[in-house]
Amino acid sequence: MRPDRFGSRPPAPPADPVGSPAARLAMTRAEMARSDRTSPLPRQKAAKGISRGNLAARLLAAIPANYLLTSLATAALARLLAQGLGVPPVEASESATLLSFAVFAVLAIVVFSVRSIARLWIGFVLAAAVMGGWLWLSLETGGRL
Repeated sequence: MRPDRFGSRPPAPPADPVGSPAARLAMTRAEMARSDRTSPLPRQKAAKGISRGNLAARLLAAIPANYLLTSLATAALARLLAQGLGVPPVEASESATLLSFAVFAVLAIVVFSVRSIARLWIGFVLAAAVMGGWLWLSLETGGRL
């Protein structure tokens, strides 16, 4: 090989490593087991999967609980807009309903991004209790929209 203009030689092409697909096809099972044990590279840990209970709790939070929380937030926002800010009731309902689509999507993302299921459910229950209590109080004092 001839040197390049800087005086160094280009690297030689790598040999077919043991881990390449072509080499693995040519190996027997015993050779593969032996080569894996003596490999200089550390084994990768298996990826942790989500448990069935964890997934079920998240799906329950993502669909029915999210719907409940979003509907409470929509009703509470419509009441706040109509009674607190003086927006006409029809426009307050429409505005709150349009915002509810974004709220539902954000809560669905939060359900699957939070680490602790317990904190997620505590947050959902507390938010539902606060919004439900405020909605009940505003209905008792102000009547229907």
